[in-house]
Amino acid sequence: MRRAHVLDALIRLAQPANVVVLPVLIAQGRQVRRRMPRLPAAQGPTAGVCPGSEPALRLTVLGDSAAAGVGAATHEEALGGFLGAEVARRTGRMTSWHVVARSGAKTRDVTRDLVPRLVDHSDVIIAVAGVNDLKSYRLIRDFRRDTAALVDAIRRRVGPVPVVLAGIPPFEHMPGLPRPMRTVLGLRGRAMNDVLRRLASTMDNVSHISLSGLAFSDDAFTEDGFHPASNGYRMWAETIADQLGASVGAPGREAQLEHRGEPGVRVAQVDGPDLGHSP
Repeated sequence: MRRAHVLDALIRLAQPANVVVLPVLIAQGRQVRRRMPRLPAAQGPTAGVCPGSEPALRLTVLGDSAAAGVGAATHEEALGGFLGAEVARRTGRMTSWHVVARSGAKTRDVTRDLVPRLVDHSDVIIAVAGVNDLKSYRLIRDFRRDTAALVDAIRRRVGPVPVVLAGIPPFEHMPGLPRPMRTVLGLRGRAMNDVLRRLASTMDNVSHISLSGLAFSDDAFTEDGFHPASNGYRMWAETIADQLGASVGAPGREAQLEHRGEPGVRVAQVDGPDLGHSP
């Protein structure tokens, strides 16, 4: 609680500084947009299955350009495919993955345009949103409200499925951004991550996975210096799977009996991922 109050105070104190550097940030933003190449989203199937023991674990990656795999050749080499493979490897469970994403989507765009496309049941939904809110300098309080609305919309659409709020990536490591823009966006990203962490702590079966300890090197990015390259997506997927895999676990004997059709077992209570809250 003390940490949250301190961060809130720092954000308020930083507002005048943001105003001072705003003209510089605007000029840098224009330069970045002019020289940054526009990369396509990942190609190929937006779903796949990684082998393992049944019953299968079903993951959905929902969100913006990172979810869409911008910078990777195919979805198998992007966040969705790597995450499915990493979770399957850690748990031993067959893992299916499905991507519902659009490059450039803000959190409220994901709610309005992409959540209605969630049609299949998922055991876990990984929500990847916030980068475009950060880039557009959306107010922190509005970002919090938009994220809460996103979780509510997911629950209305697919029921009480566990939701993971993927962290804002560390902007301070992005080589395509000049300073002071890189520093300002990095600090803002930390504040938004704290919003996600605190919001998750107030909602049932919602967790936040922080990327603050993930040190991307320059070769983890594509030629635009902003979107992850394939090895960057792999690192991101490993970070999520490290925390997700321990929660979903390997299939127990009761779940295996249920899969074979033997009566008297309720799989949801045995296998259902209980992600809880991030520390």
